[in-house]
Amino acid sequence: MQPDAIFRSLAEQGVEYVLVGGLAATAHGASIVTVDTDICFRQTPENCERLARSLEPLAAEIYPPRPEPIPITGELLRTHRIVHLRTRAGRLDVMASIPGLGMYDELVPGVTVIAVGELQIPMLSLDQLIRAKSVLDQPKDREHLDQLLAIQRLQRER
Repeated sequence: MQPDAIFRSLAEQGVEYVLVGGLAATAHGASIVTVDTDICFRQTPENCERLARSLEPLAAEIYPPRPEPIPITGELLRTHRIVHLRTRAGRLDVMASIPGLGMYDELVPGVTVIAVGELQIPMLSLDQLIRAKSVLDQPKDREHLDQLLAIQRLQRER
């Protein structure tokens, strides 16, 4: 998994996105093992075209693979809420909305930014991650929520 290659490609095309999921939780201090990169993107026609272009150098394809490959176009990204991809840099899930938080424009006011090398990566804040994990009902999400709440308590005690 090489999320820095994904972030670089997104930045080169000017894609508007927010890092969500396990990598965002790890950046906040959670000890979560994740096998993919998850982003929420602005689902405008222009941004979907930029996102589609950013996926080309990563050799992205729909995951799991189909017998007949599905082209990843701006139109596909504009009309689907979530697309699971396999890329040269690892698995990538692109989402138009996050349960419990909403779409990209609803996320942006609360995001935090981290530096990864020379790149500035917008990601969910700890409070946003907690809200998102609170509405999900899978065992891994409950485990992540417990860790995130513990991190939040530690931060408030400082």
